Amino acid sequence: MNKTIKKLIESGLTEKEALVYHAGLVLGPTTVLKLAQYTNLKRASIYDVVDSLVAQALFRIDEVSFKKVFVAEDPKQLLRVAEEKVSKVQDIIPDLEVLFKKSGKTKLIKTYEGLPALQAIVDRFMNETKSGEFRYGIGGDLGWHDVDPRLQEKYFKWRERITLDTRFIFQDSARANLHKSKETLLRNQVKVLPKQMKLNSDITITPRLMVIMKLSTPMTAIVIEDEEIISTYKELFLFMWDMVPE
Repeated sequence: MNKTIKKLIESGLTEKEALVYHAGLVLGPTTVLKLAQYTNLKRASIYDVVDSLVAQALFRIDEVSFKKVFVAEDPKQLLRVAEEKVSKVQDIIPDLEVLFKKSGKTKLIKTYEGLPALQAIVDRFMNETKSGEFRYGIGGDLGWHDVDPRLQEKYFKWRERITLDTRFIFQDSARANLHKSKETLLRNQVKVLPKQMKLNSDITITPRLMVIMKLSTPMTAIVIEDEEIISTYKELFLFMWDMVPE
C-alpha cells in the first residue's frame, strides 16, 4: 500500500474507498473491470465502493456511447467531505455527552480509603477551588484538627487568602467551637446543631465535588462528581441551613 492510499485512509476513507478513489485518479475515466484489475478487488465489491464514493461526491458516473464510465472527482472534494464529517460530529456531540455522563456515573462516584487518600482530597479542594465559589459542609465532632493538625492549619491559612461563600453546620462539639472562633478571620458562617444530634461523617459540597468523608477508623471517603447529584445536595443543604437557628 503506497503512502497516498495510507493518507487517504487517514483522512477518513475506508481502505476499499481509498484504493478505488486512488485508482480513479490514476486511470482517469474508467470501467468497473479496470478498477477491479487495478485494485485487485472483486467487481461485485467495486460497485458498492463506487456508490459510496458517489454519495460523498468523490466519484461520478458518466455515460459514454451508452456505457457507464466512472470518473474520480477533484481531490479538493476531500476537504468538503472532511468538513461535513466534522460538522456532523459537532452536531451530535451534545447528545453524546449526555449519554457519556449517564453511562459514566459509576466513574463519577469514587471510593477512597486511608489517611493519605483523604489528605489528597483536601489538597484537591484547595487546589481546584476558585475565589467566589461556594463551599458548604455538614460535620460531626471529629475533624482534621484531631487527625492531622498540620493539614487543618494549612487549610485555615488557605482560607485566609481566598474569599468563598463558606457555610458549615456542625454537631455541637469542640470542633464547632473551633470553627465558630474563626468565623470573622475566615469569613465563614457556622451554625450548630442541637445537642442530641450526633454525626459520624462529614459532607462537603462544592461546585465540582461532593465528598462524604469518615475520619474515624477505617477512614473512608466517597467522592461524587455528578453535577445533578451535587445540585440536589446543595439545595438540601440550603434548606437545612435555613432550618437551623443562629
